[in-house]
Amino acid sequence: MEQRPGPTARVVGRGRISAVPIWTLILLIGISGIVLGGTAMALIIGVPFTLLALFGIGTLIQARVWVDGPVLYSRTLFGHRPPMRLDQLTSARLDVNHSLGRELWLMGKDGATLRLDATNLRLVRLYAAMAEFIGPFDRVANDRLRERIEKYR
Repeated sequence: MEQRPGPTARVVGRGRISAVPIWTLILLIGISGIVLGGTAMALIIGVPFTLLALFGIGTLIQARVWVDGPVLYSRTLFGHRPPMRLDQLTSARLDVNHSLGRELWLMGKDGATLRLDATNLRLVRLYAAMAEFIGPFDRVANDRLRERIEKYR
């Protein structure tokens, strides 16, 4: 299966605009640490915060999620991930990881897994698209995801 979406695919997830101020603040902290601090502060705070913020902003710009029929495609900062068939999901979980934030985990019949960053990606259209494949009483999805999908059914 091709890893890139076709011309009929529609975008159902992209970087969340509300995350930009947070990443910008982290970038400003990093740059301040480099410019105003000494060597130790620049190495301990400035460089790591700056690199983290640039990674976060790059992810917001580059990350996309598409749906083309039953096939979900995704792209991260590091390129396209293998596609996932929404009609062959064995597990779909929306969880909160205390260090990474909200994340959507999808597992297919072939054992492939896909993790989507639900904190920095706006996935409202994806939840609406998933409503076609995950019913209101379907045990494939956990309670948190079923509630989210139910809003868009």
